[in-house]
Amino acid sequence: MNEPVEFSPSSKSTAPLTASSDFWCRRSTRLLLFFLHLVFLIVAVSFTPGSHAFELGQVAGLILILGCLFSWAVLYHAQSPTLVGIFAGVAIAQIAFIAFVGLQFRFEEKALQAVSADAVRLRQQEAATVAPFSMDPLFEMCSGTRVLSLQELTELRSRGQQGRAKLQELELNHQQWLERTESRLRTAGPATARNFHQGVASTRA
Repeated sequence: MNEPVEFSPSSKSTAPLTASSDFWCRRSTRLLLFFLHLVFLIVAVSFTPGSHAFELGQVAGLILILGCLFSWAVLYHAQSPTLVGIFAGVAIAQIAFIAFVGLQFRFEEKALQAVSADAVRLRQQEAATVAPFSMDPLFEMCSGTRVLSLQELTELRSRGQQGRAKLQELELNHQQWLERTESRLRTAGPATARNFHQGVASTRA
């Protein structure tokens, strides 16, 4: 009589585990993971606007270089799913950090573009506001190209007084706009607001 063959539970469970280990340790799988890491890394870097490429190098250049060298070395020598998992963890953390920095730079870029457009609009409004108070006739008289009557001089004097009051009003509005803009840029990033404040201070000087 034939004796029944017994199958131990351990023999059933180790076969799928061994197959899974072999899959992750295959050279083709590791090569695919390398290319995927490279592609996602390029996508993460592309989030950074071209005008902030140098700043990205300053902030994340070391993480980009050392992260790639370490993760690729681990992947090259990976002979177990554990090492592949270490590679995946480092790669995901690296890509997420670079993408976050790039998106932050993109957000700051949009905020600065909005501020620039608002500044152009404000200058146009200010120019239109002070246009009625032009003192060009007085300058022409001083240069000898025009002779003004007493009535015109009186009108210019009145115009100058009104223009001085309007200029003080514009300076107050301009200062309020600067404060609002600096507060607005602070939400985009402290460094952006600080650079804006320093730029305004240097322009005034």
